[in-house]
Amino acid sequence: MKTWAGAVGFIPILAALMSATRGDAIGTSQISAKDNMVLIKQGTYIMGSATGAKNEQPLHSVSIAPFWIDKTLVTNAEFERFIQQAGYKTDAEKRGGSLVYRYDVTVPQKCLGADWRHPDGPNSSIVPTEPVCQVSWNDANAFAKWANKRLPTEAEWEYAARGGLEGKTFPWGDDLSPGGKACANIMGDTDGYQYRSPVRSFPSNGYGLYDMAGNVWQMCSDYYSDDYYSKSPGSNPSGPSTSQAGHVLRGGSWYCGGGRCQGFFVASRGYAVSTMATNNQGFRCAMTP
Repeated sequence: MKTWAGAVGFIPILAALMSATRGDAIGTSQISAKDNMVLIKQGTYIMGSATGAKNEQPLHSVSIAPFWIDKTLVTNAEFERFIQQAGYKTDAEKRGGSLVYRYDVTVPQKCLGADWRHPDGPNSSIVPTEPVCQVSWNDANAFAKWANKRLPTEAEWEYAARGGLEGKTFPWGDDLSPGGKACANIMGDTDGYQYRSPVRSFPSNGYGLYDMAGNVWQMCSDYYSDDYYSKSPGSNPSGPSTSQAGHVLRGGSWYCGGGRCQGFFVASRGYAVSTMATNNQGFRCAMTP
């Protein structure tokens, strides 16, 4: 099992070895769409992995109430509107820098001047259609409240990521690159991107959601616990009441792959403290009907 190497203030990201083995379809849950969101019907699914990392076990049945979720990750253009209208200052901007991951290193580097406008360092710039990064959980939560939304729970996120497929390794199935075609922005040369890719660069999953694997890690509302699955309620779980580890991350990023981590597996779980920001960590929003 690989771990995502850490730095000051960063919690290691645990990787999955493989997902559950069942391949039964849950059934279509996409029933409506508006404002770049998809409405997921209530349903029950098998959450976790039978043979992955210990924090993905045990497999357990979870019932989910209806919820809306963004089709795409929040982009730089969307986040800029928030900054301008709310006059908000991110945690990285307050600190004067943040952590930056690069292809040629195995640990993030402290970088003065790194923030959401300069995600890879002070001389870098943003692409409006790429997912915003260098934002902390605090920043993502503030955006969600401004947008009259919220961050998804971990259980909602996994249900949505599976896209109607139960027990599959990835949001699209069990083959990482079906027909030799890249399905996500992860470490390697086959997807055409070195760091982040614009949203909608790869096919959506069965629910019409993009980037449910790779590109940037996605923050959830839940606090994180290694053993939460062993005591998770069967209906609308929302995580432990608190945790020194911080909040749940899901979906992996462009940095995963190549033997570093397998966070893009649909059952993989990670976590980071609430003030943590990196150039491979972003978010999407959810909303209760």
